[in-house]
Amino acid sequence: MPMYRTMKQGLLKEGQKPGTGWGGSGRIEILRCVQGLRKGMAEWYIKFIDLTLENKNQSDLVIYITKRHKVHKQQRYIEEEDYKLLIDRGIGGCAKGPGVKGTFVQPLFNVPLERDITGIYIAKPSKERPLTATTQIHLWCQVLNKSDRDPAEWYPILHEHRKTLEDMFFQRQNATVNQNDGRLNDGHTSTANKLRYLKANAQKAFDRFDEDGSGTVDIGKMMLVFVLQRILCDFV
Repeated sequence: MPMYRTMKQGLLKEGQKPGTGWGGSGRIEILRCVQGLRKGMAEWYIKFIDLTLENKNQSDLVIYITKRHKVHKQQRYIEEEDYKLLIDRGIGGCAKGPGVKGTFVQPLFNVPLERDITGIYIAKPSKERPLTATTQIHLWCQVLNKSDRDPAEWYPILHEHRKTLEDMFFQRQNATVNQNDGRLNDGHTSTANKLRYLKANAQKAFDRFDEDGSGTVDIGKMMLVFVLQRILCDFV
């Protein structure tokens, strides 16, 4: 399943005076797919949250993406310098009608350098009815990078690291010696346990080749016992 992360966010502000019938409210988030990206999917998305628009003249409103250094409501040459975004929800790609209200996500296809987006404008082009001398800005937003210290981002990561550390210390604290072979539950052995294990098994190997019970074996059998001891040491 794809996983998305909020890279930028901002609050939509009115570009016109209140009471003029132009404006609205809402929030903006720029999302990026950080895991599970498949062929045909957009890597970057723009999310409109609780978007409302006042549009008394029912004009075709266009969404513009800007990468200017300074973003403010009295911006010039928006139509010439900024990127025009046609949305899937609107009529003819424009933010007109009730279909663009509320919360929805729009993929950003063919938008160059999404990481450099600094602002969003929802505006009426000058050539749309009613005709105006300049672009009429209804809503504008300056998007800022989301802080890496945002609790929603780093609390889950911190919690996972804490659980990992707790599990590691719990396993070490509760590691006990297995009485059958002198091993510890976590796979480690102490020096005393190694010697005890070696002595017990070496004696068994020696008794096996001491057929007459004299407590001695010939040189051939002794070399064989020595080899067995080396094998047991490597095994431990």
